[in-house]
Amino acid sequence: VFEYGSHATSWVTSDGKERLYLSSRAEHQDGNALRGGIPICWPQFNTWGPLACKHGFVRANAAWTPSNHQADGAGVSFQIVDSDQTRKHFPNHFALNVTHTIEPGDVLCTNVEVRNENPFGFAFSFQFLLHTYLAVDDIADIRIGGLTNLSYMDSLRAREKFIEESDAVQFDGEMDRVYLSTGDVTLRYHKDDSAAVLRISKRGLADTVVWNPGSEKAAGMSDVGEGEWRQFVCIESGQVEQAITLGAGECWTASQELQLTPANKL
Repeated sequence: VFEYGSHATSWVTSDGKERLYLSSRAEHQDGNALRGGIPICWPQFNTWGPLACKHGFVRANAAWTPSNHQADGAGVSFQIVDSDQTRKHFPNHFALNVTHTIEPGDVLCTNVEVRNENPFGFAFSFQFLLHTYLAVDDIADIRIGGLTNLSYMDSLRAREKFIEESDAVQFDGEMDRVYLSTGDVTLRYHKDDSAAVLRISKRGLADTVVWNPGSEKAAGMSDVGEGEWRQFVCIESGQVEQAITLGAGECWTASQELQLTPANKL
């Protein structure tokens, strides 16, 4: 986990496999978000809000510091608070804490806390997203479950709403969807029913974004290695459609849990 962005970039499960994708061309310098891992998107998702900075201003930020939040198991915690620079984008006083914990049973847990520290009773609103990049052998082979019959907004079609009719989401090109009011989501790494399964569970986050740039768009992304678009899928727990409004002095918490079930334990 990098202190920069409180950014988790690696999670190796007990079978020895890396489960988070990190681009071979990830640019680690202030002002650039690392391409891969679990970027923290706050207080805005993508460009779906008034801020000029895509995905907010905390993922590509060196102002994070170690936090005294206690983590059960093997965990680390970092915090970012408002400054003169952040208030140029978001004129509020806040504290954002993110804790990443590895727990027994091949579980990676990310806990989030946002505190409104504004004086005089001023509330603020925000979106939040854990932009999780999951490593896969080949995106053409994966299946995503848990989304059947749910509504989604398709960013490739002007955010128009549709209903997911398939039993499992599969990829044949670029995809950029916000699934609404989701429960647990599963990633099956191969079409074979005996393949390992990753379960993505969440609390306090209503939505799930599913994204991959596809071949054409990835070719124009300088921080994605050649052909690497086939080696990841983003399944992102977030609060996108309905922003959170937090009153002065209030605290909001949320979490995501990734749990792997190996093929030999299904």
